[in-house]
Amino acid sequence: MYFVLLYCTEIVAVSHLLIYSLLPVVYNFRQRNELENDVASLCEKIANTPDSERLPLVTEFAGKWWADISVSYDGYIYEMNLLNVNETERLHYSGTTEDVSIIAEKSDGKIKISLSQNPKDGTDFFYVERILPNENGYVKATVSRQQIEDAVSTVIVILPITAFLCTLISILSALAYSHMLTKPIKQISSATKQMQELTSDVHCEIHTHDEMEAVVR
Repeated sequence: MYFVLLYCTEIVAVSHLLIYSLLPVVYNFRQRNELENDVASLCEKIANTPDSERLPLVTEFAGKWWADISVSYDGYIYEMNLLNVNETERLHYSGTTEDVSIIAEKSDGKIKISLSQNPKDGTDFFYVERILPNENGYVKATVSRQQIEDAVSTVIVILPITAFLCTLISILSALAYSHMLTKPIKQISSATKQMQELTSDVHCEIHTHDEMEAVVR
């Protein structure tokens, strides 16, 4: 019984530890991939949309990602600033100068996505640079990670509650299972003791529907 409870507790602890460790990594990976796809889609739409209809595309992107974005194409510049990030807080790739600390970076020659640390100890952010397909412009965006950090924080706050509930359910299930297994054994033991004492009319009713019931019969 003790080992069953210990085993159940270990499973709950390990599973919640894995969730705690892997959740931020998975969220970060998914958000970066979605951001890359949205930037590629925006570039394609900008290149195939008349000038008068480009600003709504930029506004839609900024609204979805809560971002600062600057799009230059065919001599026009379209900007939307929702983060209000100062120029000194953004990434600049002039030479080897970088104004913020880069945590991770991915580049395939077409798009560069950097996970960067906020210099004011606020929420970290993604910085994206991509050249439009015909090399007639670019997209630069600073994307807040506030939503993903809020989601991760919420899940982490809930983890102790789920760990407690899972442990409680495991203990109750182990107790019920242990009782189910030991009950017929106790009945057989009691009947055997009565037989040793030559007690008459000894009965042992077991309905486990397994080998134990077959042996008793």
